[in-house]
Amino acid sequence: MNDTTKPTSPKAYLGAMLEALLNQTLALDPDLPKELSALDGRSMTLTWSGPEWAMRIRVEKDQLRVGPAANASSDLSLRSTVDGLLGLLRPESAKAVPAGRVQVAGDVEL
Repeated sequence: MNDTTKPTSPKAYLGAMLEALLNQTLALDPDLPKELSALDGRSMTLTWSGPEWAMRIRVEKDQLRVGPAANASSDLSLRSTVDGLLGLLRPESAKAVPAGRVQVAGDVEL
């Protein structure tokens, strides 16, 4: 989403809110925009199952843009249930991704 695009569906509104939240959070660290700009043009697709929903997050200069996954290719793909993604927030997940709950493909160092 960007300032000239107005969301027209519930998913688009959620994407716009997530984009704003991510970029406001990134702005809290003054060094992060410069580091993020090194990833300009790179992207990640997140796909949740049950219900199926996907989004693509791409780096555009020093900002993150959230939009539909569509048929665009990404540098990294992450597929999971919402429960599986929440499991990544647990401290023990720093050692290993929960087996069978999260599928990762592509440039994992992105």
